[in-house]
Amino acid sequence: MVDTQEGRVRALGTRFSVSQQADYSQVAVFADKVEIQPSFPNALKQIVRTGQETRFISTRVELIQQNKLD
Repeated sequence: MVDTQEGRVRALGTRFSVSQQADYSQVAVFADKVEIQPSFPNALKQIVRTGQETRFISTRVELIQQNKLD
């Protein structure tokens, strides 16, 4: 599990990277999937899968896109 200022990323049997930026967190998944839970109490969880990446803030996960490294 990785906690950032914006929320939590939970590994679901995977290879991934998380980077903390000034006002968001960036997640890229290289194998399997991760679950992102923004820290805001009512924010929705999102699953990010192999070959996908996204940014998130404390209230929401942005649009999930194909990883630029594919």
